[in-house]
Parts: sequence; C-alpha cells; structure tokens
Amino acid sequence: MDFSVIGNNFQFLLLQGFLGIGSFAGGTLRLAIPAIVLGFVLGIFIGLGRLARSRWVRIPATIYVEFFRGVPLVMVIFWFWFIRSTASH
Repeated sequence: MDFSVIGNNFQFLLLQGFLGIGSFAGGTLRLAIPAIVLGFVLGIFIGLGRLARSRWVRIPATIYVEFFRGVPLVMVIFWFWFIRSTASH
C-alpha cells in the first residue's frame, strides 16, 4: 500500500478538506462544530425535561428520546435529507 498520496496532498486535505478553506464547498469542521454545539444544547434541555417533575414536560421528552433511540441513525439522516431536498424545491 502506498501512503505517499496522503503526504503529497496533505495541504489540500488539511486546508480544503478539513477546514473548508478554498474552493472546496464542504469542510468537516464547518459541519461538525455547529452539530456538536446544537446537539449539546438540545441534549441538555431534553435531559432536564426528562428529570422534570411536571408530566407535561417529562412525557414528551421521554417520547422524543425513546423514539430516536429506537430508530437507526441512517433513517434519521435520510429523513432530514429528504425534508431538506423537498423544501428547497
């Protein structure tokens, strides 16, 4: 196996692929950082909702957690992709 392709393209991989700097439209960090922050904030609120004494808060939070725990992640990604693609048309 020849790993020299990584060394030869390291600048592209780092600057354009990882950081999203340049003509590359993607960027792993550009997608990962907001997802991590939003997931953390949502997780705190849902977790606090599950600990709430009020049934009006606790039951919907529990349903949300149990629903997404039981659905495969690939299916959730497909739903969001489908919703996004139909909303943009």
